[in-house]
Amino acid sequence: MITAENSSAGNRKPKLELFEREADGLQIPASSSKMKLSPLSRACLLWNALVAGCTTLDASMSIEPYTKNKEMRDALEQVAEAYCAAKRAARSGSSDLRPDYLFTTDGCSRWPDGSWMICCITHDIPYWCGGSEPEREDADRELRRCVNRHAPIMGDIVHAGVRIGGLPWLPTPWRWGYGWDQWPRSYEDIHPSPSLHELFDQLKIYELIGRHLSNYPSRNSTDRLP
Repeated sequence: MITAENSSAGNRKPKLELFEREADGLQIPASSSKMKLSPLSRACLLWNALVAGCTTLDASMSIEPYTKNKEMRDALEQVAEAYCAAKRAARSGSSDLRPDYLFTTDGCSRWPDGSWMICCITHDIPYWCGGSEPEREDADRELRRCVNRHAPIMGDIVHAGVRIGGLPWLPTPWRWGYGWDQWPRSYEDIHPSPSLHELFDQLKIYELIGRHLSNYPSRNSTDRLP
């Protein structure tokens, strides 16, 4: 496993080009100034701005069963690393295959952890790994699909929130690419790689997390495969 101490990824200089504007002390890339936001997206942006002021950049493993069951935590870390290594295999340099920090998940990140928690944990894997903007879009669409299977309409609400709150340059522990020590961190270039759905199926990620949640006594029995 690669940690912050033995990876050189955190020493690279950010490629993010910032323009001369700040919103609540946060510099925003120029391309975002042209975004047209719906009322729902504006509300989500305000919520995330408020929440960001009460958090740190550092992510942590904060939900059961992973805070108490080492075997399950290790299995989840291993499948997250396998996903990220496969996604990043075409990128240059072996040190780029895994983020600086071990995989962590906080569930649905300041959102209720309902029967759709399996969707949020799975969604954290590509967010921890980071990558290109299209890869983030794929991850967010899959989150919407998964949550809507558990609670119709809820997935659309969650999707609107994560599209704003998961931007890679936000100072939050749930931002895109949160596994890397470097911040701010921009989207990466697009490289050929297996699709998110291919890797989820190949690694049986939903099945693994579903077993963890359903077999743990304190978890809700309604956690099921999407």
